Amino acid sequence: MTTLDTTDWPPFEITYRRHAPRVYRFCLSRVTDPDAAEELTADTFAHAYAAYSRFSGDEEGIWPPWLLRIARNAVIDHHRRRGRRRAIADRYLAPTGTDLVDPVSVERRVIARDDLRTLGRCLARLADRDRQLIGLRVGGAGAAEIGRVLGMSPHAATVATGRALARLRHDFDGLS
Repeated sequence: MTTLDTTDWPPFEITYRRHAPRVYRFCLSRVTDPDAAEELTADTFAHAYAAYSRFSGDEEGIWPPWLLRIARNAVIDHHRRRGRRRAIADRYLAPTGTDLVDPVSVERRVIARDDLRTLGRCLARLADRDRQLIGLRVGGAGAAEIGRVLGMSPHAATVATGRALARLRHDFDGLS
C-alpha cells in the first residue's frame, strides 16, 4: 500500500457528516443500546481523526470500510470491557424511558418489544461472524464494503450475508 497525499482528502468534518449515520447504525445493530451506540460512534471517529492524516489505502471507497473496521474493533472492545453477561443484560433489560398514553401505541410497542426480544434471542444463537455480517448490512454496508471489513471478496460477502440472513429468518420464524 502507498501512503496517500491527505492534502486532497475532504476535511474530516465532511467525512464525519457523510459517514456518521452509517457507523451509528452499525454500532446500534451490535449493541442495541442507543447511548452505547452513540459512544461507540464517537470513539470510532475519535480514533479515525487521530489516524486521519496517516491512513493509507486506495482512494476509491476507502472511507466506509475503514470507518466500519474501526467501529467493529470499538464494538469488540466494548463487549470485552463490559463482559458478556453485562452486555446480554443490557441488551434485553434496558429501560425505554418513554411514557406512552395511547393504548394503540402501547400495544404496538409491546408487540415490537416482543419481536425485538425474539430477534435478539435469534441473533444470540448465530455465530459471531453471522452477527457481524448482519450488523454490517444493517449498518448500510454493501458487499464490497463488507468484504473489505471482514477480509473476503464481495461475492463471498454477498453469499455469506445471504446465508446469515436466511439462518436468522429461519430461526425467527420458528420462534415467532
